[in-house]
Amino acid sequence: MGWGGIGDNWNTGDNWDPNGVPGNTDTANITGNTLATAAVLNDAQTVNDVFVGSAGAGFLYITTGANLSTLDSNENDGLRVGNGTGTGTVTMDGGTVGLTGGFQIGRDGASTGTFNISGGILTAGQPIWIGRGGTGTVNQSNGSVSTSNSGDSVRIGSLAGSHGTYNISGGSLNAGRYLNLGRTDGTTTAALLMSGSSTVNLGMSSEGGARIRSGGFLEMDGSGSLLTMSGHFELEGGTFSALIDNAAVADPNTWKTIEALDVEFLSGSKLNLGFSTGTSPADGTWRLLEWSRNVQGTPVLELADGVSSGWTFNLDTDNKFLDVTYLVPEPSSLILILSGILLLAAQRMTRIHSF
Repeated sequence: MGWGGIGDNWNTGDNWDPNGVPGNTDTANITGNTLATAAVLNDAQTVNDVFVGSAGAGFLYITTGANLSTLDSNENDGLRVGNGTGTGTVTMDGGTVGLTGGFQIGRDGASTGTFNISGGILTAGQPIWIGRGGTGTVNQSNGSVSTSNSGDSVRIGSLAGSHGTYNISGGSLNAGRYLNLGRTDGTTTAALLMSGSSTVNLGMSSEGGARIRSGGFLEMDGSGSLLTMSGHFELEGGTFSALIDNAAVADPNTWKTIEALDVEFLSGSKLNLGFSTGTSPADGTWRLLEWSRNVQGTPVLELADGVSSGWTFNLDTDNKFLDVTYLVPEPSSLILILSGILLLAAQRMTRIHSF
């Protein structure tokens, strides 16, 4: 059933084509409206699937009082935001959404999807895809997003050519097992960007963790972010970024260390290190990662391009931790560096004048 857009209330039959509110066997297809005329859901509704933005733009607003349930158990259905060649936007500030199937944002190659959540609870029985084939973005400042799927539960930048970004500054993201960022062939871009008081829990229903593959980027910005896992931290050619904030400068113990069972660092794996916006660089050592069992294979890890020369890291496979250290360059060192630059410039000018 398609959205007619005479008004904005989901529960008004005249807003749907054919006339009537979608039921258990229907796909509610919301396309052809604008942000100003977004479909508004604020009561209990049960449908088979919901597609927002199919071959056009679509907008859905889920607010206090909403209780949306979808019955389709297929991982490729449930709730699609950005479908086919469309552009979809779902904004949620309250209520609940229960998906028997999957949650896909930017499903197809030509689609774009955005999910903004500042409150409420969304749960899925199948994987959550951000950038399945197209471009998908999640902006989460509060609320809860969860999937009970026991495989690759959250997939960001999944299929070749896709782009996925999950920005979480508050609330929680909870995965039944694994979070996948990027692909081994490097044909996607994928980022999980944690800041504020955000929490990401991995391996809730079975032993799981994070896989950060080529094109994948995991960032923890500040000591308020917490990443927990019941299993493995696997840096498989992707980048792990840590930005130290004022609280962690004042007390390194405020930084929330990732704790895993096993870890893996494959060729191409990078560390991106720096300080949060508004934090002045300062000496210190911070523990980013600990593990209790094994390092898989021979670890390969290096600093990413552009990281300040003040940073070093210690990957201690015997004592099972990854520490990073920053030392502010001494003024004398800066003078020596500047003197060397001036000397090289003078020598170059001498050579030029000798011709």
